[in-house]
Amino acid sequence: MSCEEFGWGPEWFNDSLNKLSYLITLICEMNNIDGWYSEANDDDLRAQLEDVEDFQHLNNYIKELIPECNGIYVDYFNGYIDHQSSEGFHSINDFLSGHRGAYIHGTLPLEDFLLHRNILLIIDNDNH
Repeated sequence: MSCEEFGWGPEWFNDSLNKLSYLITLICEMNNIDGWYSEANDDDLRAQLEDVEDFQHLNNYIKELIPECNGIYVDYFNGYIDHQSSEGFHSINDFLSGHRGAYIHGTLPLEDFLLHRNILLIIDNDNH
């Protein structure tokens, strides 16, 4: 997996891999794990990411979902999310509960966000 560039859309994603990449990129953004400006190497960035509770939760979820998987390995850290799309979130739960009002019954379950193709991740930017 890798951090990707989410910000210059508009783009719509309904597949699990792009949504998972978005969550990993968001976790990195929320925790200042940045391959663009950091002098740390990927191993150091990976170690920082593995210490984050949100990443641990996501990693454990993926290992439960796919028993033959040993976990999420992030190999690229130069992603970003448009600043107005990531500001104000302090956790993945914040993101899932504030998913632009798309889920009216509270927090969107992680499983639903990742696995259901009818739940869209819509990317845009503030330069229109």
